[in-house]
Amino acid sequence: MKISKTSAIDRLFTRIEERPFYFHRVFFAVVFVGGLRWLEDDTLARLGHGYGQVIHYSAWYLLLYMCISAAVGLATGKGWKKTSSIVSYGIYIGIFPPWIDALYYGLGNFSYRYMLEFNWTFTGADFPIGETIVLWVSVAAAAGYGLQRTKSLLRGFGAGFAVYAVFLFCGWLLPKFAKEVLMAKLFFGESLMAQNLIYTQWLIAVMIGIFFLIEFKALRHVLLRTAHALPFVAAVGLGAQFEGGYSARVLYLMFFVLLIHVLIIGENDYFDRAQDRFAGRNTLVSDYHVYFFRTFILWLALSFFILHVSIGILFTLYYIATLAYHHDSTRLKQICPINYKTEGVVGMFAYFIGAFALSKQHLSAETVIGGLLAFGGFSLVSMFKDYKDIDADRAGHVKTIYIWGESRGWPLQKTHRLVTAIVTVTLLLAPFLVLMTQSDISGFALGLVVVLALATPICLVAFPKKLAVTTSLWSVTFYIAALSFCIPSN
Repeated sequence: MKISKTSAIDRLFTRIEERPFYFHRVFFAVVFVGGLRWLEDDTLARLGHGYGQVIHYSAWYLLLYMCISAAVGLATGKGWKKTSSIVSYGIYIGIFPPWIDALYYGLGNFSYRYMLEFNWTFTGADFPIGETIVLWVSVAAAAGYGLQRTKSLLRGFGAGFAVYAVFLFCGWLLPKFAKEVLMAKLFFGESLMAQNLIYTQWLIAVMIGIFFLIEFKALRHVLLRTAHALPFVAAVGLGAQFEGGYSARVLYLMFFVLLIHVLIIGENDYFDRAQDRFAGRNTLVSDYHVYFFRTFILWLALSFFILHVSIGILFTLYYIATLAYHHDSTRLKQICPINYKTEGVVGMFAYFIGAFALSKQHLSAETVIGGLLAFGGFSLVSMFKDYKDIDADRAGHVKTIYIWGESRGWPLQKTHRLVTAIVTVTLLLAPFLVLMTQSDISGFALGLVVVLALATPICLVAFPKKLAVTTSLWSVTFYIAALSFCIPSN
């Protein structure tokens, strides 16, 4: 039987769509295209971009991949995973514009830049002819794919328009926001590399949002546990207060600590999946989610490393410490008291991220002592978080203080009273030290710290386990924030 051309194309698309989703296929594609495009722009367009631009290029192509997969999947009704296989091959078209433009204009006679003004035709000074051709070919290819797979003119047009909208979103709206809002507020440097790295971080933040949106069903539970990240975010502000106080850059770093810690929570859920099953919880976080999480975290850490070495190292250590805490090969969370010391280390790293936010080369003695106190405080206060997971920890052989109490024959109430007492004393110690060492402090701020210090143990004894932990996390977060305003900035 003779197979028609249309049928052959349909079968080809079907074979590609039905291939299992592998993160590495996507990662290799965007890093290859991003790296090669950087090399082409450097040699053919002679733009002279620094090495840090490789991260920017790769991140931008990953953003394109995610946006186009989601948009075309929605327009065709096939879902993003099916269309992502097609897009992972189509992303390679990004390597062609420099060759076309080098042939048309000559070596070094063209350049590429993002749109800062709306340009619906993708033509003009910002768009050499090669870039224009590839963008419109991509729109036409998406429309053709949508028409071919759905046999609907409306859906075919929708797929093409979706890709067109993605190009406007990634090439105009995002860079315009970064230029007019982020660049004006941050001072990691005025070089083109610094600006592009800040924009890269913004791209990654947007990608994280998109990824959680398209995978909302699987990652919803991760978002519900965001409260676990908040004390670490507050610790960034506390560290910054010792070295100059809050600023736009400090708030920026607090935002990325929040994002990274939410990803870490998702990764922790993945490694705790067997333990969670004992508690009747079924996590939907899978290995490809973890691969995406790690890519986002490590790209952010690397971009911060290029912008500010100390902050980049701290972000990397922050992630390594949490990885050692929950990874199958180390599983420090199963060893008491190392599990709580690891929480202390992570809290200390968050504190020092804030302390280094103002680019000081050497921290004051007071700041270093504050970091050590943050380590001790997080080590002790973190114990209450295990109150809600006692059954799962027992089944998973995770030796928390509550399991330790059980092993000694203590009733739960006795262990919980001990934890509550430790938390209360620890939280009250900080305002006492501030009162003893500082003469010029806000009485209102200090009083608020004391109130929040007492609110935490009240939450721990007044509410059921899960609510007690969640409300206590919020209370501790506000406690750290209020404590930072009791510290006079240097």
